Amino acid sequence: MSVFNLKRMLKPGLFVGLLAWTCASASATDLNFTPNFRLDQQAPKAAFGSNGGVVIWQDLQSATGQFSIKGISLDENMVVENGVFFISDSSSTGIQENASVASIASGGFAYVWQGGADARQSIYLRVQGNDNVFVTAPLAVTSSPGYHSKPSVAVGDSSILVVWETFSGTSETEHDVFGKFYTLDGQAESPVFLVSRKFAGGQNNPVVAYTGNDQFAVVWVDQTTNSIQTDSSPAKHNVRLAAKTITSAQDASKTDSYITAASTIAANPSIYSSGDGTFEVAFSSKDLTEADASWQVSHLSVDSGTLSATLNPVAASDDNQDQLAPTISGSNGITSIAWMEKDPSNGQFDIYVSHSNEGSSAIVNSTVFAHQMYPNVAGLGDGSSLVLWTGFNSLAAGFDIFGKIIKPVTVAKPAAPTVFSYPLSSSSIIGTIQIPISASASSYEVEVSSGGEVSTTSQTSPQIEVSGLAPSTLIGIRVRYQGTQGVYSDWSESIEVSSWDADNNFDGLPDDWQKAHFGDDLSVLNKQSISAFYDFDSDGASNLSEFLSGTDPTDPDSVLKVSISLVGQDLSVSWNSVPGRIYVLEGSNDLKTWSRIGSPRIATSAQDALVINSLQQATYFRVVKTR
Repeated sequence: MSVFNLKRMLKPGLFVGLLAWTCASASATDLNFTPNFRLDQQAPKAAFGSNGGVVIWQDLQSATGQFSIKGISLDENMVVENGVFFISDSSSTGIQENASVASIASGGFAYVWQGGADARQSIYLRVQGNDNVFVTAPLAVTSSPGYHSKPSVAVGDSSILVVWETFSGTSETEHDVFGKFYTLDGQAESPVFLVSRKFAGGQNNPVVAYTGNDQFAVVWVDQTTNSIQTDSSPAKHNVRLAAKTITSAQDASKTDSYITAASTIAANPSIYSSGDGTFEVAFSSKDLTEADASWQVSHLSVDSGTLSATLNPVAASDDNQDQLAPTISGSNGITSIAWMEKDPSNGQFDIYVSHSNEGSSAIVNSTVFAHQMYPNVAGLGDGSSLVLWTGFNSLAAGFDIFGKIIKPVTVAKPAAPTVFSYPLSSSSIIGTIQIPISASASSYEVEVSSGGEVSTTSQTSPQIEVSGLAPSTLIGIRVRYQGTQGVYSDWSESIEVSSWDADNNFDGLPDDWQKAHFGDDLSVLNKQSISAFYDFDSDGASNLSEFLSGTDPTDPDSVLKVSISLVGQDLSVSWNSVPGRIYVLEGSNDLKTWSRIGSPRIATSAQDALVINSLQQATYFRVVKTR
């Protein structure tokens, strides 16, 4: 990967200006976001939107000896605007800490943090407009001070969701997860609601992301007593990640779903979603089935519909060292994960980063004096990411906020796919995605538009099915795929397809299909001759078979036909096909038991063929058109 370093210059009225970055080596000087600030700046976070971004941190105040939350705004050219600003009120009392930020699609940002006297803190929200002007004062999310902590925030198309943990019991492990919805301008949209509670155990470290279609995903650490120890669950307590998807406060009553195994301790989750119906989680994990196992960074991809999780490899730098405090973000189909890891040669922590389209990790920081801590990563929209951390500057300056822009290895964008689609019935449309022969895909995105509404789903299969349609519904479909190196292709050209009309004459076939082949006035025809199980053109295929095969029921030469010829010592089995349909060649010796020969084939023309070894013990062949 390449490491990009931000240049600095002084601007009137600003403490630092950030310009466009140029390529530098991995040993380039770290950028100090808070140079010459007094006392400590810690725990940075960042978020970026269409018009720029913000970097925020905990700032130790000399007057009070307490932390406040401050930040800087960056325009789309990464130039600081208007200097440093308070996010928590400058007159706030007590400790202000554990801040988080999310961008608003229309411009602006939503900030959350915990603040107040120690052990008597509240959760706060503040919304900033796209002109960098706050549209709200700090809003108390929780109704009264208490043991409220570790807030997280996500912004959807029309609402903001804040989640946090609250100490609710008598044991230090008895924490619950709560949430509250707000409008984009900071108006309360729901009361505080319970996301998860276990009466024996605790729920900690909640994080939230917007997954699209008005849905949010919440993930947290779930601690429960393990009454029966086994080889796969050997600990006295199970410490796993649990998840739930929420569209409203009422959804919080859904059953929790575990997304990690009991054989692994899971901690410190971080969440990211591109809004495509999936979300990704990075977390610290320790395998309980291995003796002296170290903490490692793990990465899950989760389907927000089923909450089924896939474990992805992370390019670890050294399996013998603990990897802690992971953070995850992404853009342009590339996921970035940063974490802190101890250097065994000097005992100091360094900051590492890994990208989903690369097979390695790299140290981010060039400063090696003292620990580098509190990593955070934010996607910048083009696949690159800003990695931030806290590092020691000097006895006079204390801890400062450092950062670098990391650009992953450039991967060529895959060529656009082709989409084929056709109606299956009056309520459903099916199709297939054809990618270039030289390409490979790890996932697909399907965008469906109808009546001004657009929805996008993510899937691993190249097969498309849109169901639940009204008869004669016209939809538009376009697709793209994610290559195995993490980069998305361009979108395919959009095609339009309509579901079939209703079967108003109750003969087993859609009326509009019959009209297209038999004539507009079906009443003048013999009803039996155009029904599903009649063979109108006497070619051996029923009207229903021709409907399903995409052939012409009035043309005896338009029927699925198979022919065999010799090609040297091999056999060539060929058949006529309809582009976009999927065909399977099968063989049999007794016409009873049939076995697939080769892989299913997506037709791209009116003719297809498969050459097979003539030594295969099959006497009979047939071609089956599948869905």
